[in-house]
Amino acid sequence: MKRQFISLFILVMILLSFGIGFTQDVLTKPLVWPDYVKRGKLDNGLNYAIIEHQKPKDRMLAYILIQAGSLQETDSERGIAHYIEHMGFNGSKHFPPGELVKYFASIGTDMGPSINAYTSFDRTVYMVEVSTEKEEYIDKSLIALSDYAAGMLLTHEEVEKERGIILEELRLGSTLDRRIFEQDIAITLKGSLYPERLPIGLEETITKFTHEDLKKFYSNWYRPDLMTLVVVGDIKVPEIEKKIKDIFLEISAPEGNKPDLTVPFKPHSEIYTGVITDPELNFLIYKLSPGTFFNEN
Repeated sequence: MKRQFISLFILVMILLSFGIGFTQDVLTKPLVWPDYVKRGKLDNGLNYAIIEHQKPKDRMLAYILIQAGSLQETDSERGIAHYIEHMGFNGSKHFPPGELVKYFASIGTDMGPSINAYTSFDRTVYMVEVSTEKEEYIDKSLIALSDYAAGMLLTHEEVEKERGIILEELRLGSTLDRRIFEQDIAITLKGSLYPERLPIGLEETITKFTHEDLKKFYSNWYRPDLMTLVVVGDIKVPEIEKKIKDIFLEISAPEGNKPDLTVPFKPHSEIYTGVITDPELNFLIYKLSPGTFFNEN
């Protein structure tokens, strides 16, 4: 049942992340949302969707998606979106440093499986799954998501404490699979920004970020008109909608126009080729872009 619950949730998140949604004819026929999805938009620009789904019983899953990831970074900011994602757990308006993870652990919501986040090329997503047996758990979950959206403290002390953790994640991620992926994407998406903006970033930029750098990126990109909140679970839709309005309308409307999220990509008619290899590989990978791998032992 939980797998069905999460699959439904992921489908809604994918649809919402495209902004205008999928289209039947791509250009002419807009998406028709099913009646069971309650959608809305706050005055500050934040979009939301709510689905009542009673299996599993007494559970709620909530995500907030920010349409900003590593592609929104400058050359000197490589890795900063991911750094900010980490900082969401290190002190915010309603949860002093160390308190957010401690509180959710006290109600059976452990870091990792039930409260987590990730950074991708075009988005940063924070998620929490809690019991709905107590209204307090629902309220605290939505407040935590609102803190990720607009309440991070990003203090100098906490930024410095987190730096070593991120550098260790970078080191541990330097695996054979990752090195192959980096060579692969450099061929597949040659001429685009993607190969130069892997979300983990670079050691030389990560070591230089200050808390002011993080605050600047956070202020520029964490704006409600680039956010979508999704709540799915054994809940009452009108009650959740009221809570969303009460909590998330406190986020100030953004100044200035919504930034252009288009990432330039120049189509090419020629075929890009390359050889992917590594000291740990016992074969070569010949790559044609787009499309095919050939292995030679």
